[in-house]
Amino acid sequence: MQDDSGFRALLEQATADPSVEGLVLTGSMAAGTGTPWSDFDVRLIVRDDAREEIIQRYTETTFPLVDLGVLTLSEFAAYAAWGSPEAWDRPTFAHARVLFDRPGTIQSLVTEKGRLPAEQQAAFAAAMLDAFVNSIYRALKCQRKGNALCVRLEAAEAVSYALHVLFAWEGRLKPYPVWLEHELQRAPLSTLPLTSDELLSWLTRIVEDGDIAALQRLFTLVLDLADQHGHGDVIASWGGDIAWMGGFNPELRQQETVDTRDAGCGMSQPASLAEQAGR
Repeated sequence: MQDDSGFRALLEQATADPSVEGLVLTGSMAAGTGTPWSDFDVRLIVRDDAREEIIQRYTETTFPLVDLGVLTLSEFAAYAAWGSPEAWDRPTFAHARVLFDRPGTIQSLVTEKGRLPAEQQAAFAAAMLDAFVNSIYRALKCQRKGNALCVRLEAAEAVSYALHVLFAWEGRLKPYPVWLEHELQRAPLSTLPLTSDELLSWLTRIVEDGDIAALQRLFTLVLDLADQHGHGDVIASWGGDIAWMGGFNPELRQQETVDTRDAGCGMSQPASLAEQAGR
């Protein structure tokens, strides 16, 4: 049974402290995927004018099995903003639970951090789609060269980009890998013409085995959906390479390709996720 004594002691102390504005539970314990080895990930939010000695009351050593982060209300409001260096941490808030909200504004901040902003959805999905196609292109070129490790690495990147795209089309953030299966079972992707179990089976074959046939099925699926979501321009920008990727035969090493991209690594390396998130 999980020892929650440190967590309960934190709740009792923080909610009685006038310097504390809020408590947010994140991580596996908030998502409902906790194990006997899980700790309690908590963001403790204090007043902007809280003195350092007040902040020092809340240390991880004081509360056993609590991974505690302390931020002022202004710091928390800015944390993981879209396009910020911490934007990678936004999926943390998709399952976060607000335990205490003195000013009545923390819940709305958490809700905003845990989703893909509507005004960014189209641009972000387009950027991730382009990166997905790029990774497919590179994986198939690695297959043509007989480089099995390269195939698996590029295919794994393609899977990550594909998930960014599929979740973005529904206004959602791609969950961390540890939560992917739980998230797909809890809230399946409604735009997919296949079940969550079928999608997970494809992804497993791609990542574990470098299965080119499964990779091409994923490629075809995403491209079909891209047209429906108005991203035909991204696909068209790849010209004849799209047909080459779709018709690639993994049994044949030497295959013609339009090669409009650099022969060594496909198109130029996509921008970092933080840069793309800021587009």
